[in-house]
Amino acid sequence: MSFKRILLLSVFISILFTCKYENLVVFENTIIPKPLNVKSLKGNFVLNSKLSLEFDSSLKVSALYLKNYIESGSNIKFANKTLEKKIQFTKDISITKPEAYKLEIKPSKIEIKSATDQGAFYAVQSLRQLLPIEFENGTYNKDKVIIPSIIIDDAPQFKYRGMHLDVGRHLYSVQ
Repeated sequence: MSFKRILLLSVFISILFTCKYENLVVFENTIIPKPLNVKSLKGNFVLNSKLSLEFDSSLKVSALYLKNYIESGSNIKFANKTLEKKIQFTKDISITKPEAYKLEIKPSKIEIKSATDQGAFYAVQSLRQLLPIEFENGTYNKDKVIIPSIIIDDAPQFKYRGMHLDVGRHLYSVQ
C-alpha cells in the first residue's frame, strides 16, 4: 500500500474513534390520554438520587405522591436538601382550567405547573407513563432513569370525567 492510502486510512480510523456517542432518548408519544400539545426538546433529564423535590404547599399531595412512587418503585431516593437538579411543583394561576397542567422536562429539572392539585396529579400520571414499567411493582433496580426532554401542555377536553357504559350490551335496563 502506498503511503497516502495508509495515511488516509489512519486519519479515517482516528476520526471514527474520536466521534462522541451521545446517549439520546427519543420521545415517542405513548401517553394516554393523548395530551393536547407535546414538544420535544434537545437533551435528557437523568432521574437519580442527586435531586431534590420542591413544591408549593397547595400542590403538596401530588408532590408527595410522586416522591413516594419513585422511592418505593426504585432505588432512587430524594435528597433532603435543595440541589441543582430537582423536580419542582409550581402553582401557576395563568392556567385557567382546574385539571390542566404543564409538564416541562429539561436536562436540569422537571417542572410541573398547575393551578390546582388536581392538575398536578394528572401531570404526575403523565410523568409516570414516561418511567419504566418496573416502577409500578417496585422492581426497578438501576440507580438512574433517562427521561427525554419534552414540554407537555394538557387539559381535559370535557368538564366531567366518566365512563362509557353501553347499557344495551351489558343487560341493564335503560332506567
